[in-house]
Amino acid sequence: MFVGIVAGVFPPLQSAFNGQLRVEVNSILLSTFISFFVGAILLALILLSTTKTIKIPTLDQNGQRLPWWLYIGGLFGILIVGGNIIVIKELGSVLTTTLFIFGQLMMAVSIDSLGLFGITKRKIARNQIVALSVIVLALFFI
Repeated sequence: MFVGIVAGVFPPLQSAFNGQLRVEVNSILLSTFISFFVGAILLALILLSTTKTIKIPTLDQNGQRLPWWLYIGGLFGILIVGGNIIVIKELGSVLTTTLFIFGQLMMAVSIDSLGLFGITKRKIARNQIVALSVIVLALFFI
């Protein structure tokens, strides 16, 4: 839980930095590219310094071919970063982050309740529905 909280500190920072980068370079696409390019270079350096190689696996631990959709997480990253770059200047950090969290929760509920993408299917509890309703109400106040 602590790691989740710490990781949660970074999306608003990323949105603020990338939103200002958009203003400075006057381009949503270029600021999104720069964000990913810097991240990819840093990650490649860390990976090379720790594992000495970058190998993209195509088979799982049992020798079965990995599903194609496992490789498209970067596409979602582009949509997340690009979307935040588009809205943060107009909506501000609090509303952007709240909407971001709401979108995450709605998708998380869908994934859990339907058991999508290999995630164990879980029934959505009444308290979770109440919590999501409170978040929707909070959006109106924000």
